[in-house]
This record gives sequence, structure tokens and C-alpha cells, in this order.
Amino acid sequence: KRQVLEGALVLSKFSEFDWTDAIRQEVTTLAPVIAVAYWGPASRSALRESEARYRAVVEDQTDLICRWLPDGTITWVNDRCCRFLRKERADIIGSKEPLVGIDEDFDDLLAAVARLTPDDPIHRTEQHFRLESGNIGWLEWTDRGLFDSTGTLIELQSIGRDVTYRKLAEQALAQSESRYRDLVESTTDLIWESNLDLEILFSNNRLEDMLGYMPGSLRDVPIAELMHPEDFKQLAADVPRLAANREGWQRRLFRLRHRDGDYRYLESTANPVFDRNGQVCGFRGVDRDVTGLQTAEEEVRSNAAIIKTLMDSVNDAIM
Repeated sequence: KRQVLEGALVLSKFSEFDWTDAIRQEVTTLAPVIAVAYWGPASRSALRESEARYRAVVEDQTDLICRWLPDGTITWVNDRCCRFLRKERADIIGSKEPLVGIDEDFDDLLAAVARLTPDDPIHRTEQHFRLESGNIGWLEWTDRGLFDSTGTLIELQSIGRDVTYRKLAEQALAQSESRYRDLVESTTDLIWESNLDLEILFSNNRLEDMLGYMPGSLRDVPIAELMHPEDFKQLAADVPRLAANREGWQRRLFRLRHRDGDYRYLESTANPVFDRNGQVCGFRGVDRDVTGLQTAEEEVRSNAAIIKTLMDSVNDAIM
């Protein structure tokens, strides 16, 4: 009966050792036992089922999965990768061309994975590629190095995820934040944010112009230290009601102490700030310096009182 080699049993150790007669005898005895257990009818059926389940999981992935050699040669790709590239698997396997991206990216990738070690086998990167529309897309890759018993890199498995929409959202958010920041810093009004304890969490550059303090210097400072005691007492008393009703305030007049010790009149409008649970966690507002207007109104009222007093005196004299 002709014998057929169905597999090989490899015994390896991290240190050198001699193949003694005892070791040879143990391996010779163990090999047939493993072969029977592994290649028996039941084991072969279970193995096929396991492989089918694994293949189904891999092929159903929405991520791109590929295996490749350190020189860039593709050895395997999943169906998702083929659909993404719009190529047949046979046209991809064996190729050394980068799956996506540009040659410069691929050269950097080969250099990076060459530095992987068994202790540090993971490499992550983002790779940009050209969409059919002509715009730029992004793939987020996780590359895992596979090493032999000597610690030599023999193959890599890479999982890629299309993160184009996330990158576009991040760019849009950054642009929005930049526009918001430019608007906040260029306005002539004081823009601020506080928590429910009325501690200042943020203020724009107008804080220095209005009250003489550098932005950020009053972070976590209670407004009570700046606001006139009468005004703060009334505001602090209103905070629980405002938070419960999810309200802010409109055009309230507050007196805040300038760094020079004098008070400035600020007309304040604020809206509630909500946390992730939808609960009010503070206030965000815009204040306008109306000290000049308030001073002028007080002078008008004072002059009116003086005129009235004089007129009353004249009328009394006439009478």
C-alpha cells in the first residue's frame, strides 16, 4: 500500500537542543496519535465546518482584509476588498502594486512595517486615495506582523476601514470651529460660559477690554468675586428656577468690578447649556458694556432732578 504524506509535525524550541533517541521516540509515538485525531472522519468534518464559519465571518466583513509579504506582494484578499477595488481576486493576488493610495504612501508603509517586532507587531496608519469623483478619500489601516520562530517578519495581515465620511466630518467641524473662534474673538461683546455655580469656564478677548483681566485668568473664578453683591445675590437666587425651567435671561443689567476697582455696567443675555443627559449644566451668554450709556442716563436723571428743583424754587418765588 502506497503511503501518502498528509502533514508534518514540527517541534521547536527557543534554545538549541539535541535530537536524542528519547526525543525521537516520543515524536515518533506522538505523530500517529495526532494524525488520527486530526484527520479522522469526525475531525475532518468539524474542521471543514470551522473553516466554513471562519470564511463566512471574514467574507461578510465590511472592512477590507488582506495578507501580504514584507516586500509588498499580496497573498490573499477578502471579497469586500475585491468589491472595493472592483477587481477580481486573481488580478490582485501576487501583485506588488499598492491596493490604494499613492506610491509615496506605500514606500512609507513598507519602511514602517519593516520596523515591526514580535514585541511590537502592530502598525496603524491612515492612507488617502482618489475617489471616482476625483475627491480624496481615506482608509484607516491596522497592520499586524506575523513572525516565525526566529523573530523574522514573514507576512502581514491588514484590516482597512473606509473613514472618508469621518474625516470629512472632522474637517467640517474644524472649519466650523475656526469660523466660530474668529467670530467670537472679533466681536466687540464679551462672550462667556459658566457652570451652575456661576464659575467662569470661558471668556473671549473682550474680557481684557471690559474688565482689565486676561482671557483664561478668571477660569473657575466665582462670578461673586466680580459682580456687585446686590446683583449677584439676585442672580444666585434665580439660578435654581432658571435651571428648572431650562431658561436663561434677556438684557439684565449687572455691575461687574473692573480690575481698577470701579464697577462697569454690563447688559447681559444668556441661554442655558445642556449636558449629554439633557440637563442644564450652566449658562452661555453675551454681555455688552453699557457703562457710558448708563452713566449718561444717570446724568440726565440727575440734571432733570436739579432742573425740577430749580423750577420748583422759581415757582415758589413767583407765588
